[in-house]
Amino acid sequence: PLGGFTGGVLATLLIVAVGALALHAMRRHTSPPGRPAYAIDAVAAPKGGLPQDAGIFISYSHRDSRIAHDLADEVTRQGRPAWIFEQQMHGGRTGWAGQVVKALRESRAVMLIGSSNAFESDQVMREMYLAMDMKKPIVPMIVDDAPMPDDFQYILAQYQRHPVQPPLDLLVTRALTGC
Repeated sequence: PLGGFTGGVLATLLIVAVGALALHAMRRHTSPPGRPAYAIDAVAAPKGGLPQDAGIFISYSHRDSRIAHDLADEVTRQGRPAWIFEQQMHGGRTGWAGQVVKALRESRAVMLIGSSNAFESDQVMREMYLAMDMKKPIVPMIVDDAPMPDDFQYILAQYQRHPVQPPLDLLVTRALTGC
C-alpha cells in the first residue's frame, strides 16, 4: 500500500482522470458536434424568433405584489401580454422553475420591480442572471431609494432606470419604448 505524499498524488491523479473520462463521455453522448456539453439551451430563442405578441416578464419580490400587479395590469391595458408569477403558474407548486425559465425565454423584455425587497431576493437575482444570459432587455422600475447591491448595479448598468410614480400609463409607455 502506498501512503504519504506518493499515495496522495496518485489518488489525486486518479480522481482527475475519472473526472476527465466522465466529462468526455457526457460530451460525446449529449452534445451535438461542435457544441460544448455545458452550453445552456435556455438562451436560445424559439425557432423563427419571438412572436409579435411576445410579452413582458415581470420580475419582483412577492412583498411587492401590489405594485407588480398594478404595473402588469398597465402593460396588459396597453395591449401587451404580461407574465406575472401568481397569475401564470400552472400545476401548483411542481415544475415552477421550468415555467419561469420558459416564460423568460419567450418574453420580449423583463420588467424588474426594483426595491429593497427585490434586491434581497435570491429568486429575483436568479431571474436577472437568466435575463442577462438570454440577452433580454431589462426595464428597471425603481420603487424605493434602497441602495442597489453590486450584482444588480452590474446587470442594470446599461439600462435606464424608471422611478415608479403616477401616472402609471405614461410611465409604462415610456419605459417599454423600444421593447
